[in-house]
Amino acid sequence: MMMSPRIYFIFYLCWVLLFIIPSLGYAASIEQEVESVLLSDAGKKNIDDFFDEINIEDQTPSAVLLKNKRYSGKIKTELAYNTEKTDKTLPFSRKNSGPSKLKTSLNMHFEDKIGSKFNYKISANGFYDAYYDIKADSNFSTEQINAFETEIEFRETYFNFWLNQNISLTIGRQIIAWGESEVTPVLDIINPRDVREFGQTPLDEMRIPVSAARLSATLGNLELDYVYSFEFRGDKTGVNGSDFDPTISLRSILPITSPRKPYTFFDGGEQYFRLKKQFNNTDLAIFLSDSYQKSPTLAYNIEQQSLLPMYKRYQLLGLSGSFTTGSWLTRLELAYKRNIAEPRNDLLQQIETNKSIVASWSEKNIVQTTLGAEYYGFTNTSITLEWTPTVIIDYAKNLLNDKLMSAYLFFYRRTFLNERIALDLSWFKFGDGDGDIIRTNLEYEYQDGMRLSISYIAYEANTQDSFLYNYRNNDRIISSISYFF
Repeated sequence: MMMSPRIYFIFYLCWVLLFIIPSLGYAASIEQEVESVLLSDAGKKNIDDFFDEINIEDQTPSAVLLKNKRYSGKIKTELAYNTEKTDKTLPFSRKNSGPSKLKTSLNMHFEDKIGSKFNYKISANGFYDAYYDIKADSNFSTEQINAFETEIEFRETYFNFWLNQNISLTIGRQIIAWGESEVTPVLDIINPRDVREFGQTPLDEMRIPVSAARLSATLGNLELDYVYSFEFRGDKTGVNGSDFDPTISLRSILPITSPRKPYTFFDGGEQYFRLKKQFNNTDLAIFLSDSYQKSPTLAYNIEQQSLLPMYKRYQLLGLSGSFTTGSWLTRLELAYKRNIAEPRNDLLQQIETNKSIVASWSEKNIVQTTLGAEYYGFTNTSITLEWTPTVIIDYAKNLLNDKLMSAYLFFYRRTFLNERIALDLSWFKFGDGDGDIIRTNLEYEYQDGMRLSISYIAYEANTQDSFLYNYRNNDRIISSISYFF
């Protein structure tokens, strides 16, 4: 049965008004009543008597295990409303404005420490988007339903061993953040990113954990890290028919097959190395890596006359530094990347001329830099500025990207009422007319553990050669309710 967008929205609004808000008020009244009882003289005496009767042996193994266990989690419900129709010339599944998401997600973490040398963490995440059942008669692709309707996966799940006071070994699925850029992953390359909803996901939620072994050693202010990743995971990108399908303009021309992973759990692997030195107000680091691009490049299969997403191996040499003075934090990331697959702009021309060899990409070396500054001098306010230029060495005119590509970030955050209300404004600008993403978010901590938020994301692109042009009609409003436990 098909529900109109208006009925869908009214149903959600009634659910919030009838169940969520009254339950919050009831919980607040209970909390005040309990607090008044506990703070009374009788309450204080009962509490003291209760603890006097308890005899806890802190040295028993069971007490140690109980003391070190940590549970946490989050339940979140999101409603998204698209304000514009999609481009009718492209094969998007969504055609009209209206609701586009009613997703409930659950995230859970468990941590435990055994003795002084061993600890482990288990975390899992899952979601269900009821929109795909409510709009079951819509023209969703199988890939879209698989990617957006339901998902359950382990996130950070690892074992950590302390070999001595200075050396530790961590094995399992990990998130290893070695970079800060939200616009372009210059040095933050170990973990792929979830960009299925491009420009809408915060960086800390965007990283996808990978299975790896990490050896870390410290010597005073010197840190040494070696990471060997034995599970390849690429970026989670938009799929056939979704609002941010990166190949939407090619699907009506050539079939696109499923991506092929460059290695499995038992063969191949990626290696990363970092040497970091901390000073009084400065951090410096050197990076080396031999890994794969996390974003796929399309390779042309002449026999099948189709495009195959593939992942290219490349090498990196990088430097980073950060400096703190007063209310300012400045940072620099610099990377030389060798053997990068750069897409070409003459693919269709080569196919039309019936060439026996068709090259869809060229191997190039690039230099990427991030210059950033953060300012905390205003009360309850932080401001972040970031510029990330990318230069293609030995540039050729048949490349799809420009020789110099730039991306900019402006981020403003202001909190009110003892940080119970937070206002965020993000502006991502891509140089040479490639478009803009503007994101505003207002978050309210209704009570401890309960947050309400509303966001508006706008996509701007005026020229057809902009990579955001196909997504210019994806503006949306997102409201959410989150409960932390």
